[in-house]
Amino acid sequence: MQKNQVFQLVLAIFFVTVLFPVASFAVVPFDLQSQGVFRSARVTINGGDTRTRTRSVVLSFTKGTADVESMRIANSPEIGNVSWQPYSSRKEWFLDFGRGEKVVYVQFRSTNGDISTTFSDAIILDVDPQPFIEMTVNDGDDSTFDRTVTVSSTVSEGVEHMQISNSSDFSDVPWLPVQESLRWSLPTGEGKKTVYVRYRDAQGRTFIKKQSIIVVPFGQLLEAGDIVTSPGDSIYYYGFDGELHDYPSLAVFHTWFDDFDFGDIVYVSNVELSQYPVGESVSPRPGSWLVRFGVDSQEVFAVEPGYVLRPFLSEIEKELLYGLDWKKRVITINQAERVHYTLRSFSEAIASGATDEDGDGLDSDLERRYGSSDTKVDSDGDGLSDLEEIRFLSSDPGVVDSNGNGIADGAMVRSGKLPTGGALTTLPEHTYSYARGTVVSNPDGKGLYFFSSDGKLRAMSSQIYRTDPTVSGFIVYPPYPILIGRTSTMSRDDGYTYAYPTRYRQGKIERL
Repeated sequence: MQKNQVFQLVLAIFFVTVLFPVASFAVVPFDLQSQGVFRSARVTINGGDTRTRTRSVVLSFTKGTADVESMRIANSPEIGNVSWQPYSSRKEWFLDFGRGEKVVYVQFRSTNGDISTTFSDAIILDVDPQPFIEMTVNDGDDSTFDRTVTVSSTVSEGVEHMQISNSSDFSDVPWLPVQESLRWSLPTGEGKKTVYVRYRDAQGRTFIKKQSIIVVPFGQLLEAGDIVTSPGDSIYYYGFDGELHDYPSLAVFHTWFDDFDFGDIVYVSNVELSQYPVGESVSPRPGSWLVRFGVDSQEVFAVEPGYVLRPFLSEIEKELLYGLDWKKRVITINQAERVHYTLRSFSEAIASGATDEDGDGLDSDLERRYGSSDTKVDSDGDGLSDLEEIRFLSSDPGVVDSNGNGIADGAMVRSGKLPTGGALTTLPEHTYSYARGTVVSNPDGKGLYFFSSDGKLRAMSSQIYRTDPTVSGFIVYPPYPILIGRTSTMSRDDGYTYAYPTRYRQGKIERL
């Protein structure tokens, strides 16, 4: 090695170790000039506290003078394989289980791709060696007429999660944040019933509590899944949650039962019916039906599990998914029922801090680059939304006729052609998708597929759709073939979301 090369190497080491010191626990390739903008960056746990009794902490970030767009966080210095996420100045974070010192690591990435060195902060997780846990069913009552009971929990700080079950087997039971009070359904039938609750603290230790209560019969006990009515009253679904859920209209009822035998309804007296608590109304069956709220409304939604409404990008999207006669799938629901539903926003995927004034799923900067307007969903008025043109069809959102053939882009799609030329033989991959809960036919007609609650396409087993009479009337036959790659088979949870009314609770979909 020549002298000038040795001198350059020594000079480089001097700049790295003296002028720009970095944390010694991580070695990350970086450009010396770019690291200056990250020098004042840091992460702080709980505002600089030295100890915490819970794993849940709040991280505060300072990004320095760099134009930071993303960051990645880990509980280990091995941060290289962690996914990037949009930059935020504060974030809730969970430390690893176990007592002792916990370190959180973070890296920042600027808009031009520069990656900072790894920054960290430490805190002591001080878990109570003997946590206090108390559980009661109906405040300790010996008996109940109602299968739906109240489970109360009183715990000390650091006891984070709980599982609840009607048996001592918790293998398929999800962990929930500890609830002071929650409603729980005992098994059907009379007699002694035992509720089991398993708690988990910040050290990862588990503690099981149980309490028994006797169910005293009152008239006829309903079974979960029964369709119930009483003289002069509405039709109800008796759920697995131990509550009655009314069908707000016959139209909603028939979205669940294409050909229902009304001889299967359980008839009870008004007195018996009054003994059961009443929950929220049943929503239309997800996936297969479209809804509007009120006869004068022009806004149409697809229904997804958990009382979620999915809007459409355009009228053309409805035709591409359901065909020209899509209006036959629309049912009208009383406007008062709208309060039970949550609207899925197109803007959910937009990075934190970005603006999307028209709510079409494209941020203002992207629309500016493509020449479209952030105050109009369909800037050029060709029948296709800006998002469809930019992300799905590669057409110009600011020009009515992208390929200059004299036919508007929307009219091209309606005629079975792509706006930029060529035949529309299948829906472009990763573009248009059916609502979660939809059962669709295979293009060759030899199988059914199900859009699960996580948005993935799954194969529906032949045993399910051949033996389940509620499926046949609600299959969607796509006007354009859907691309079917490798798919997994439906899980038990998938079965819940297509066969039973559902709701969201604790961030999870569960059957009523």
